[in-house]
Amino acid sequence: MRFTVSAFIVVLIAAIGCSNGGSDIPTTPSDPLTTPNLERSVSSENSNRYLWGIWEVCIDPVAETIDVIPQRSATFTCNINFAIDGLTSDLLLSLENVDVQPDYTDISIDVGISHPFPVQPQYTGFDLMGVFMGNGSAVYPGPSGFAVAGPDDQRLINADGYTRWFNEPEFKSTTSPLFRYYPGQLGTPGYTPTALLNPYRYFATGLDANADALDFLAANAENRGSFGPPGTVHRLYELRFPKPGGIVFQYSVIAHWQMNVNSPDPPTSLDDFPPGANSDEALVVDIEDSSTLFFVDGTNFGGDVILDVSVWDWSAECSVVMDEYVINCYSDAWTGDGSVNMAPTVQSEHCNTFQIEVPAEVLTSNDPLPVWIEVNYPDLDYTNKFGHLNDADGPLAGYFMVEIP
Repeated sequence: MRFTVSAFIVVLIAAIGCSNGGSDIPTTPSDPLTTPNLERSVSSENSNRYLWGIWEVCIDPVAETIDVIPQRSATFTCNINFAIDGLTSDLLLSLENVDVQPDYTDISIDVGISHPFPVQPQYTGFDLMGVFMGNGSAVYPGPSGFAVAGPDDQRLINADGYTRWFNEPEFKSTTSPLFRYYPGQLGTPGYTPTALLNPYRYFATGLDANADALDFLAANAENRGSFGPPGTVHRLYELRFPKPGGIVFQYSVIAHWQMNVNSPDPPTSLDDFPPGANSDEALVVDIEDSSTLFFVDGTNFGGDVILDVSVWDWSAECSVVMDEYVINCYSDAWTGDGSVNMAPTVQSEHCNTFQIEVPAEVLTSNDPLPVWIEVNYPDLDYTNKFGHLNDADGPLAGYFMVEIP
């Protein structure tokens, strides 16, 4: 059964060339976006990240219905009719399967995102993330101790990665709505997602609903993970909701964009967009597991976590040892930072593979062991060049989790 819900999307892509008179939103001469009252957030001086929209999605597995409530709407204070005329976008939801078990309900949903500007290629987005936002009752095993989804929380089983961007605890205190988590007046009374790390599925034009994101990027690197008009991209979400508890969550769409620096309007190719239009941090990895863990009882256990981690990064360059990012591997099975040898075992233009080998110090059961991979960027953070503060301290990072049998 397919449900189509039309909603105004908060499009954090520029409307170029309009006046900034009377706006209380700061701009700088170097800022390619001069339109007032566009919701946006900037990840660094070199690239911009834009929250395209956020919805509250309520699912009734018995009636097989989905209610989508727009949590944001775009507000323009200058005359940009060409943008407003193309601003509506469809969020397409298809309920593929419902599996009701005594302790949880599994729901498979095909999520389609349509480009909000179907005839304006200058608003091609890059590295789209459809973020599933829920509660976090568990603790991230790294030194940051982030709140993450645990067994008693709603979860995205087939996540491509995890992100801190626009979570409620760290982005709620910003004074400007441009840079904060902002559920709006239609949010569920009394409910806000508590997790600091939220899982996402990666979207790009041509990426199939069930396809592996890194395999797709490797075969289509020239397309730069772009999300261009017109068209819709579908990705399958495998969701688990423990019982008791309602099936309610927040859903945001985050994109990356920079103005086409070669100035043709409309742009003639993706080469007209600068490299900074892509994400600063790694959003996609591939993890190959060859671990040797075993557990018999509390005194007879051991083995090593052995992983080959291939990191897709659009701009990182490595000669002998990677120095743009640092990989750490965290788990409850060992202490320390799980440091990784940053000399890649395999190299390509946008993807480097690193081997992780960490001995298990403590195993308490033969359940699958959650292991977190953190791709950390020491020279980047979560600040923005407009000076609006948030509570997301520490370096920018991409986060990934794998369960080791």
